[in-house]
Amino acid sequence: MKRINCDGIIFDMDGVLIDVTNSCRIAIQKAVNFYLKQNGLKVRATNKDVNAIKSIPGFNNDWDASFVLINLLSNGASRKNFADLAKPLKASSKQNLKYILVRDFWQIFYLGSNEFERIEKREAFFENSKPLRFEERLLISIDLLNLLAKKN
Repeated sequence: MKRINCDGIIFDMDGVLIDVTNSCRIAIQKAVNFYLKQNGLKVRATNKDVNAIKSIPGFNNDWDASFVLINLLSNGASRKNFADLAKPLKASSKQNLKYILVRDFWQIFYLGSNEFERIEKREAFFENSKPLRFEERLLISIDLLNLLAKKN
């Protein structure tokens, strides 16, 4: 393994360098509603539903939140019952076809179909030329990033 000399490393935890809150939550809502519509269900996820599932401990992962929200809405759960009914997913749940499909829908809305295809090395299920990731905003200035990148 090649050694790399550096003075520091900056890790971006969600919301430290880039505000991803809106883009990721909109991707959840779009993925959930796309899945529900594709499966002939009349119920739709609202922004309040997404906020409710994301506020439950154990649902920081947007793919998990999307999957569980679909299950809750499909079974007629009301938002006030989400916290009682939602359970964090086991690793085995993430291997089933439904989870993978929901994850792919989320990725296409977030990344865009072209980037999805580049990363996944397979065709996207639908065309999305307006990725939500382009709606994010930098929380620190470019000047500060450049300053941090300079060596002493």
